[in-house]
Amino acid sequence: MVLGWSIQWTIVAIGALVMAYTVWGGSRAVSHTHFLQFGILWAGLAVVAVTIALRLPRGVSVLDALTVAGRLGRLNIVDPTFDLTNRYNLWSGLIGGCFLALSYFGADQSQVGRYLTGRSVTQSRLGLLFNGLAKVPMQFLILGLGATVFAFYLFTPPPVFFDPEPVRQVERSALAPEFQERVARHHAAALVQSERARAGRGASWA
Repeated sequence: MVLGWSIQWTIVAIGALVMAYTVWGGSRAVSHTHFLQFGILWAGLAVVAVTIALRLPRGVSVLDALTVAGRLGRLNIVDPTFDLTNRYNLWSGLIGGCFLALSYFGADQSQVGRYLTGRSVTQSRLGLLFNGLAKVPMQFLILGLGATVFAFYLFTPPPVFFDPEPVRQVERSALAPEFQERVARHHAAALVQSERARAGRGASWA
């Protein structure tokens, strides 16, 4: 989407490349690629964090954005309330996380492949330990960035639709006038929301 490439042909090209290096390079190539993906992931997170910090409106800091996100309930890290109608509490996290960890660390080929290709049992254990230790801070960072992105679009009007190609198709169709009217209404509502967010930095959210 960023480069303007066809998503279908991008999937085909990446799939063919992955199959090729897996067949020819074996587990060593897969492990090397995982390491590169790990670096790309952290670089991407850093780019997102810096972009948000630089693109927030003048006078609005990252702390302001997180403050508003917290007042809207997006930073409730631990909710000990047992409520069967609430999917996001400590108990649903423990139960769901247990089964997720069992499947991920017990049967997922990306993890089991690392165990089986370790030079020794100790190396396999260290790989598992490092994976667990790295995943916890990474998840906190990803969730924190998610809350910051949420707050960012409270202060900055978001696009009506994030994929530009369908937008261009609608703009070239007979529905263009109706679409532009909806865009104007969306932008006006976003400006009102932005003003409320600015006011909510130092007071309770109304």
